[in-house]
Amino acid sequence: MILLQRAARAAEPTSRAQAPRSVAEARRLLDRMVSAGDLRPLAGVGGVYEVIVPYADVGKVGELEVLMETQPCVAASHHTAMVFHGLTDDLPKGIHAVVPTGRGDFGVPPGTSSEDWADLPRAPARFPAEILGRPVRWHRVLPQRFGGVGVYAPEGWALRVTIPERTLLDGLLDPDACGGIGAVLRGWAKSRDLLDVNALVQVVGQLDVGVLRQRVGFVLETLGLTHEALDQWRVGAKRGGSSRLCASAPYATAFSERWSLSLNAPTDFLLRGGP
Repeated sequence: MILLQRAARAAEPTSRAQAPRSVAEARRLLDRMVSAGDLRPLAGVGGVYEVIVPYADVGKVGELEVLMETQPCVAASHHTAMVFHGLTDDLPKGIHAVVPTGRGDFGVPPGTSSEDWADLPRAPARFPAEILGRPVRWHRVLPQRFGGVGVYAPEGWALRVTIPERTLLDGLLDPDACGGIGAVLRGWAKSRDLLDVNALVQVVGQLDVGVLRQRVGFVLETLGLTHEALDQWRVGAKRGGSSRLCASAPYATAFSERWSLSLNAPTDFLLRGGP
């Protein structure tokens, strides 16, 4: 409905059509377009359509383009975000997406503004099990941990993705969702000269996970990077069974005394990007 209203305003006055004035009108218009063969419903994602009319064919619909239509605040994340930012050469089997829990005001669909939705109902939230035949893993986080998200437009349409810094942090929290700890550490090494350490520290604060500070502190210092927050993090570092560099691997005897951290992952990946 929002896009149709924009198109009507942009058209020449002599050819300007009446845009739908309500959601019900927009739905009736979509039903007519489906009947006419201009659109077809996308399998498994209710309320989302693919344009199939020849004169408007601009190429194959992408899975992330569809993902952005599932709900207003969704962001591509984890392994999907690593691929998007060029942090890994691996290709994930599925799609990873992060959303905040609850029904707070977490934003509007990419490419729209709050003003667009001032007189409209909240955009619906959908959690399809798969998109274009690929399984979707939904990561639900507390509202205060839904940070480190950016909007990008590599192909001209708006796409919300976790920023590289947040993506690398998710890798240390859940390496199995990011292609494994080896891929995660190679991603850190690959992005060493491009990291915004201030943004990284800010997102660490939003996530507020004690062992994550230990992991990030060790990784940054191994990469030869520093920040004033590291001294405070190191003072608060605690030994324990969960104080491991890789969250999903067993405790190892190799140990960082400085960060009270079991080095149960191939740390040489940080020095040379791995084999």
